[in-house]
Amino acid sequence: GSLPTGLSLSTGGTISGTPTIAHTRTFTVQVTSDGLTDDQQLTIEVEEPTPAPEITTTSLPKGTRGEGYSQTLQATGGDDSYAWTIVSGSLPTGLSLSTGGTISGTPTIAHTRTFTVQVTSDGLTDDQQLTIEIEQENRDPSVQITSPADESEFPLDISGTTVSFTATASDPDGDPLECSWRVGSVDQIGGNCSGFSRTFDNLGRFRIWVEVSDGRGGINADWADIEIVQAYGDIAVRVITTGYREDDEGYDLYIFQLSNSPAAALSNNESVTFEGAPVGEYLLSLDGDPSNCDIQGARQRSIDVRPDTETEVEYWVDCADESGFQIDVQFVGGGISASRQGVIRDAIRYWENIITSNHDPRLDLERTSGFLNSCANRSGYTSLSILDADIDDMLVYVDAGPIDGTPSSDDTWAYAGACLARGGGGAPLVGRIRIDEENLAGISTADLWELAFHEAGHTLAFSQGLIDRVSGSLLTTDGGGIRRFNGSQARDEYGNLGGVGSPPFESGSAHWSEDTFGTEIMTPYLHSGVVEPISALTIALADDLYYSVSYDYAENFTLPGATGGDVGQVGIDRVDDQPVAEIHPAEVLPTGMGQRIPWPAGRE
Repeated sequence: GSLPTGLSLSTGGTISGTPTIAHTRTFTVQVTSDGLTDDQQLTIEVEEPTPAPEITTTSLPKGTRGEGYSQTLQATGGDDSYAWTIVSGSLPTGLSLSTGGTISGTPTIAHTRTFTVQVTSDGLTDDQQLTIEIEQENRDPSVQITSPADESEFPLDISGTTVSFTATASDPDGDPLECSWRVGSVDQIGGNCSGFSRTFDNLGRFRIWVEVSDGRGGINADWADIEIVQAYGDIAVRVITTGYREDDEGYDLYIFQLSNSPAAALSNNESVTFEGAPVGEYLLSLDGDPSNCDIQGARQRSIDVRPDTETEVEYWVDCADESGFQIDVQFVGGGISASRQGVIRDAIRYWENIITSNHDPRLDLERTSGFLNSCANRSGYTSLSILDADIDDMLVYVDAGPIDGTPSSDDTWAYAGACLARGGGGAPLVGRIRIDEENLAGISTADLWELAFHEAGHTLAFSQGLIDRVSGSLLTTDGGGIRRFNGSQARDEYGNLGGVGSPPFESGSAHWSEDTFGTEIMTPYLHSGVVEPISALTIALADDLYYSVSYDYAENFTLPGATGGDVGQVGIDRVDDQPVAEIHPAEVLPTGMGQRIPWPAGRE
């Protein structure tokens, strides 16, 4: 036999060397002494060498201050018996390394430590550098519902009530947050940490929850109680009657029935309010079949009542008399008392005696025509409505509102003009009068009558725009710079008064000259306490324009101070007089459409 490769036997009997191959050899040795010998068979097994240990742990998880930490280091090789130690650096405070390789303990400080561990096995070693980061312990996030406030109430609307919820959330550790919302016991319904919206369709009390999570086990929540409550609104019903006269025989009666409410009876130009109706949809029904009036639009209407809102419903009734000239006066804005409305209405309708022509056809204007916006904006209203009602022959809106503030000796008491006219150069159709609310309280009944009659004259005839619609040559300026009205009837009546030529107008104003005609009703100043006559000259101007007229209503009038030619300044005390409005230019619309006469940008 032979020895394992790398070994040899000395004559002295020593087998030595370094085996180079792991294998087994059987051999026979012989010993000789004094000529004698002995043999012995032997076997040597050469094994593979023990491998050096190798640390397989290359990183360690983070720890949290105040929380237990335990991690066992791992290694391979060696003889499966390992001894561990730290050869450089140090563990985080509160941790230690056992000889068995376990790092354990409770960290007391949030910090990071880097260290080197060494493992020993079968006399062999290996080193590995490691790091442990100890974090601050996780702190819970916070969340708070910022709106609505706890115990808030919301009125239930027809289509449901949408409530928006907002919250603020924060985390002391700066962790990213996620929020979820729920209503009562309902599972998560979405939203985020900023908020969410929910529509409630039923009355009741609801608890709203929001929960916040930092993704590290930290959570928190907040809640708020809200209540969806019954809400109420009002329904205002108004009968607007065109062509109606107070001296008509009898009153037409209309019975209104609102769903689940008592009936209400109304007559022409009256109104009623159904108060405190729960929010919802109602059916408004009208009963009554007046013999001399036509009800415009549907008798039954579906009405939505909304929270804390007055829903206005207007029934337009046409009671117009087809014969003669008719002026329908409508008051808007609610600033004029019933007694003063009567004075104003009588004064405006006095023109019905003077104008005898009937203007055909009666015009039916749709509610959405939009022709009245300029008239409405002039007085601060967003819109004026002609609700499917025929106009025969003229509709005049009247309101009280601010013009130029506190009454004084030189302020404006009223302004007026036409807003809409018949196509093809026809007569005015709709006019607008505003009376200064500051002056209205102190004006006498007689002065108010004259003021209203005067302003109605502006809506009917005394207007640069209305005059120019008939002929651009009716108003001219002579060589002396005096504006004159050249209508033939007016020239005749001016001659009857002792004047020569065409009667003079105010400069830049559609009035008779104050200097020439003094207290005549269509001069530009109201002379308080003085009867201002309606002269045949004023009636003649209407005769020269659109109308057939009756001179029977002309009142006694003479030119102040002289006859013949123009009369100069007559010494009227203008300190105590009040100016009335300028007249407004026309804008012609296509024939047959009606024609709009817009208000100018500025006021008088």
